[in-house]
Amino acid sequence: MGYNPRERASKRPDPEPTVTDNSLENRRRYPRLEQGNKLLLDIVTAPDHPELTGRQFICYTRDGSISGMRIFASEVLPPNCSVDIRLDNAMDVDSQILRLQGVTRWCRPSDEGDFMEVGIEIIDGLEEDTTHWKRLFPSR
Repeated sequence: MGYNPRERASKRPDPEPTVTDNSLENRRRYPRLEQGNKLLLDIVTAPDHPELTGRQFICYTRDGSISGMRIFASEVLPPNCSVDIRLDNAMDVDSQILRLQGVTRWCRPSDEGDFMEVGIEIIDGLEEDTTHWKRLFPSR
């Protein structure tokens, strides 16, 4: 895709933390909160793309909810990849490192720059970390 991570490093998206639109047009199960945190993503399995298994990516969160997150990635991360996520300083709340597990659900080019947006469903993690993650978000 012509993406050069060294060129993009200084241009990473940095949204202000705000609650996104929860109108009827936004049919998500849970409210989403804009983020902008750095994370480390390890591809555990990629059934349709075995060449991705074992690869590691530095990504940034775009927004998140109790059930998942949308991230900015440097390349295509196809659906159905099992991923381990290490999120430092989640939502700038203390300095806790969260370790979560998820599955990529969709991937598309971003309208905000030369990178991909990837939807990840949170499916597991250390109990303490998933509890902390869920507490970051307002309830409906």
